[in-house]
Amino acid sequence: MSEEKSKRERRFEDSPIFHERSENFTGNFFQRLQMQVSSFLTRSRPADEVRRMQLILLGITILIVTFALSYPGFAQSDLDLSPDGPYRAGNTATQDVVAGTDIEFVLEKSLEEARVRAARNAPIRLTRDFGVLSKPAGASADPDEELSFSQMLANDLDQVAGCRGPGGTAGPNCVRRNVPHWRSLTDNEIYNLTSLDQAALLAQIERIVSILFSRFVFLEERIPVPEFRAFAAVKMSNINYTGATEPGDPPAENVIQRRNIRDGSTLLAFEREATNLMPELSALRRRALAKLSQSYLKDLKGSRFDLEDSQQAREKARNEVPVSEHVRKIKRGQAIVQKGQIISEEDYQALDLHQEGRAWDRFWQIVAILVQQAILMGLLLYFAMRFATRQISAVSSNLIVFITIWLFALLILALEGSWTANANHNEVTHFFGAWVPIGLFAVMFAIIFGEVFSLPIALYMAFLVFISSRYDGVSLMISATLGVVGAILGARIKKRVQFITTALMLAGINFVLVSVGYLYGGRPILAGAGIDSIFSEHYAEAVSVALLSGVLTFIVMIVLPVYETLFNIPTRFRLAELADPSHPLLKEMFKLAPSTWTHTLMVAALVEKACERLGLNVPLARTGIYFHDIGKMRNAGFFIENQHLIPKPENVDRDKPQVAARVIIDHVLDGIKMAEAYRLPREVIAFIPEHHGTSTMAFFYHKALEKMKRKVRREDFRYPGPIPQSKETGIAMIADSVEAASRSLDEVTEESLNNLIQKITNIKVQENQLDESGLTMGDLSVVKEAFVDVLISSFHSRPKYPNQADTEKLESRNQSGAALKSKRKKTAAVAKSSSKASAKTRAKPDPRKKKASSRR
Repeated sequence: MSEEKSKRERRFEDSPIFHERSENFTGNFFQRLQMQVSSFLTRSRPADEVRRMQLILLGITILIVTFALSYPGFAQSDLDLSPDGPYRAGNTATQDVVAGTDIEFVLEKSLEEARVRAARNAPIRLTRDFGVLSKPAGASADPDEELSFSQMLANDLDQVAGCRGPGGTAGPNCVRRNVPHWRSLTDNEIYNLTSLDQAALLAQIERIVSILFSRFVFLEERIPVPEFRAFAAVKMSNINYTGATEPGDPPAENVIQRRNIRDGSTLLAFEREATNLMPELSALRRRALAKLSQSYLKDLKGSRFDLEDSQQAREKARNEVPVSEHVRKIKRGQAIVQKGQIISEEDYQALDLHQEGRAWDRFWQIVAILVQQAILMGLLLYFAMRFATRQISAVSSNLIVFITIWLFALLILALEGSWTANANHNEVTHFFGAWVPIGLFAVMFAIIFGEVFSLPIALYMAFLVFISSRYDGVSLMISATLGVVGAILGARIKKRVQFITTALMLAGINFVLVSVGYLYGGRPILAGAGIDSIFSEHYAEAVSVALLSGVLTFIVMIVLPVYETLFNIPTRFRLAELADPSHPLLKEMFKLAPSTWTHTLMVAALVEKACERLGLNVPLARTGIYFHDIGKMRNAGFFIENQHLIPKPENVDRDKPQVAARVIIDHVLDGIKMAEAYRLPREVIAFIPEHHGTSTMAFFYHKALEKMKRKVRREDFRYPGPIPQSKETGIAMIADSVEAASRSLDEVTEESLNNLIQKITNIKVQENQLDESGLTMGDLSVVKEAFVDVLISSFHSRPKYPNQADTEKLESRNQSGAALKSKRKKTAAVAKSSSKASAKTRAKPDPRKKKASSRR
C-alpha cells in the first residue's frame, strides 16, 4: 500500500502542472519581478491590516487629488514687480501672465475720478430770500436797514415824477441827476419809459425785476470755498416767497455775482428774458427795462451760498458712485497681460494685487479642496462599506480603486495645463468636461467591480471634473452623464468587440452634450454668412475634441490586461480564460481524477442555472466550481467517485476515521495551495474552502464515535472554512452536496429531488453555514427550482436497449415467418391462376356446336 501511495504521490509531484509553473515563472527578470509585485499586491491579509492600508490610501488620495486640482495656481512663478523690474507700468510684457485664480479688484484711480466728477456735478446749495423784493406788512422801519426793491423803486419813481415836464415826460438830465439807478439809461430810453404813466411804469419794472430775480441767482461775492467755485448744477432753497408756484432750480450759468451784474453778457441775458416775457414791448423799452433791472438787482442782497449743505450734497454724491462699475474682474485662465503688450497703470495694479493675494488664494484654495475631498471620499467610502463590502475587502481591490483615481487626477492635471495655456480660446470654444475621457475610467471600473460600485465612483470623478472646471455647470453635466452611462454600459460588456461599440456610443453622447451646451450658452453652432462650411469653426473644433474623448474609451482593451495581470482581477475575460479546459490544472484533474471532473461539470451546471436566475455573477460561479475540487488530485483514489480507477489497497485509510478526515480536509488545503501557485484570483480561490464551509464530515465523525478508542473532538472532523461569504459560494455549497446525494436516489422524480434538495438546504441552514452568504429564503426557493430543472434533465429516463441474442432470435423468427408467408403467397397465386384458367375454359364456346348452329 505504501509503495502504491508513494508511487501515486510521485506521479502527482512529477505532474506537468508543477513543471509548467516552474518553467513559466523562472523566465526573465521582468517576468519574475512582475510576479513578485503581483503576489505582494494580491496576498491575503488580515482585516485590520486591510483597514489600516485603506486609511493610508485614502489619505494619499486626498493629498494627490488636492494637489492635482490646486496645482494650476502654483504653476506660475512670482513676478518681479519692483520699480526697476520688467513689469512696471510703461514696459512691454515679455510673456503672457495668466491668472491662476479668479481676480477681482477695485480700480482706485478710476473710482476716484468718478467720485470727483460726481461731486463736481452735485448741485451747490443756495438760499434765496424773496423778502428783498418787497418787505412784508408790519416790517421794521429802521432807517439803517437796507431798503427793499419796492421801496427803492417807489422812491425813484417819486424823483422821476419830480422831473416830469408839462408834457408828462421827464428830462433825462434831471432823472440821471436825481435817480442813481437810472443813470445808465440813454435819453431815448428815459423818454420812452417816462412816456408811461406812473402806475404802468411801476408795474412793468416790478414785473421784469421779480421774474429775473426768480430766474437768476445773484451772489454777494465769490463762493468762499475754491472747490465749490466750479459746479454744474444749483439747488435752491427759497424763503419768503408768496407766489402760488415756487420757482425751480436755475441752471448753473444763471448764477451771477453781484459785481458782474452790469456786464454786457448779463445785459444780453436780461434782454432775452425780457423779449420772452414782454414780446409786445418795443426793443428800446425792453433794453431800458433790462438796464434798470441790472441797477436794482445789483443793490439787492437776496441770495447766499450754503457751505454745509453743499458739502453734504457733494459727499453724498461721492458715496453714491457704484463701486461695482469700477471693478476689474479677471477669471482663472484669462490673461492679465499678454506678451508684447504695454503694461498700463491698471495692468500693473492688477499684477500687484494678484501677486499680493496669491499666497492667501493658494492657502484657501487648498483648504476648500481638502474639505471637498474629505466629504466626497467619506461618502464614497461609506457607500463602498455599505453596498460593496467584498469589493474593498482586500488590499488589491483598494489599490485598484485608489491608484485609478490617482491616474484620473493626474490626467486632469495634464489637461488643465493644456487648457490654461490657451485659456482665452478654450473658454469660448470648449467645455472642460468634454475634454476629460471619464467614460474610459467608468467602463474599466464597471468591468472590474460591477455596476453598483462603479456608479458612485463615476459620480465622484465627475465632481473632480466639476471642481477642476471651476464649477462649470455644463462640464458637470457632461462628465456626470458620461460617467454614469459608461458604468452602465461597461457592466454589460461580454465581448471584446463591445468595447468599440461602447466607445462609439459614448462619443455620440459627448457630441450631443456639447451641442446642448452650445445651445444653452447661446454659442453659435451654424457658420455665419460668407463662410463655406455649415457649422461654425468653434463648434466644429469642440465637437471634434468631444468625439475623440469618447472614442478613447476603447483604450480599456489595452489597459485592462495590465490590471488583470498585476492585480489578478477576475474580469469576465480573465474568467473565460481560466475556465478553458486547456488550463493546466483542469487538464491534470481530468487525467488524475476524471470522475471528480465529471462531478465538477455537473455541479457547475447546477450553480450556473441558479446564479443565472438570481442575476448573480455566472462567469465567476462557473470558474469557481471548475476549480473547487482541484485538491482531490493529490489523493484522487481516496474519494469515492474515483475508487473504480485506483487499486483497492489504497482505500484502507477509510477504516481510520481521523486519518480519513485529515485526508479530506487536506484536499481543501491542497486545492488552495495549487490555486495560489497558479495565481487564481482570490474570488475563484474562495470557492475551494467556502463550498464546504465549516460543516462536519458526519460519516467519519459518526464512525469515530463508534470506535471510541480515544476522545473524539468534533473540530477534528470539521472543514477549515470559512463559511460561504457570497451568494455564489453559498449556492456552490448546496449544489455540491445535492449532486453527490442525487446519485443515491432509487427513483429520480421531481418530488424526490425536491425533498432531497430541501433536506440538504435545511441541514446547511441549521448548521449556520449560509448565515454570511446573503442568500434569502426567496433565493433558496429559486435555487431549488433551478436545481430540479437541471437534475430532471440530467437524469431523464431512456428506453431499455435489447441485447444482441434477443435481436437475433427476433430476426430468425422474422425470417421464418417471412418465408412461410412467401410460400403461402406462391401457393395462393398458383391456385388463383388455375381457377382463372378453368373459368376461361368454361366460358369458351364449343366450335362444333357453333358449326351445327350455322348449318341450321
